[in-house]
Amino acid sequence: MVELGRSLPVYEIRSGRRLRPSSGWVTVLSGASGVAAVWLADHFGLWYAGVVAGAVLGLGLRGASRVAGAAVLAGFFGWLLPLGLRAVAGQPVGRLAERVAGILGMGGGAVSGAATLFFTGILGALLCLCGAWLGAAIRRIWG
Repeated sequence: MVELGRSLPVYEIRSGRRLRPSSGWVTVLSGASGVAAVWLADHFGLWYAGVVAGAVLGLGLRGASRVAGAAVLAGFFGWLLPLGLRAVAGQPVGRLAERVAGILGMGGGAVSGAATLFFTGILGALLCLCGAWLGAAIRRIWG
């Protein structure tokens, strides 16, 4: 167990051995896998799977900026990719986003619809970041 009141340095395990951050390719591939996992889970209505995907990224990757980058990639694009594919298929995603923006009091028009879609991606990114923070904290405690 970790002694109470003593914090561990960022890349140091209890044994004193220093760890290197995950490589860039591992981070990008992990983020892309997170996008696929969040997208697939959203397809089945499991909107909270972004937290789980973020936790897996936090447990598996080393380096705070790499974990955060992969989580933002997974959450933002994992939530917006299905909407983009629906828009390409001809479904009225943009018009629906404009109506949601009007209900939220953001006004009407394409700019407010784009802002609604952007904030949808930000919500997904924040969910993944919360999970990544949890995963990284668990990894630091367990070593």
